[in-house]
Amino acid sequence: MSKELIAILALCVTLVAAVFGFGMRIGTLTERVEAQTKAIDLLQGDLRAINNHFIVWAGNHQEP
Repeated sequence: MSKELIAILALCVTLVAAVFGFGMRIGTLTERVEAQTKAIDLLQGDLRAINNHFIVWAGNHQEP
């Protein structure tokens, strides 16, 4: 094999490895975003419940 062919093969292997690595990184980040979105949704539900309870509590403690 000539030096040029070996260099082209090495470049192709490097490119494939970089694309694969980038895909793995994107997959990992996507999983993190999904997990954080679920956590935010749960926190929003808790916050709504606390807010509704506070509104009821404040309504019960108004002066007539």
